[in-house]
Amino acid sequence: MADEPLNMACFEALRLLDVFTRAGAKTFDLTLTALNGEKVSFRRELTFDRFRQMMPALLERSALQQRNVIVRPSSGRNALIPAPCLSNWTI
Repeated sequence: MADEPLNMACFEALRLLDVFTRAGAKTFDLTLTALNGEKVSFRRELTFDRFRQMMPALLERSALQQRNVIVRPSSGRNALIPAPCLSNWTI
């Protein structure tokens, strides 16, 4: 029962990454920051499959260490996807 919010957060995070992948994102950059905004860690060009493998442990560890998880999609080209457009995607 205690893991339920974490499992739901993992599900929602992966669902959002899937939307970005279907919109053209090829890789994702990951930044972890402390609560004060200081950068703690950075990883470039992670694939969706790699994120899917690491997401449960990443979210659990980040919650315990009180880290912010920032994910930036990359398509290999400059493109912006307006947030209202994402609401039209069937997930």
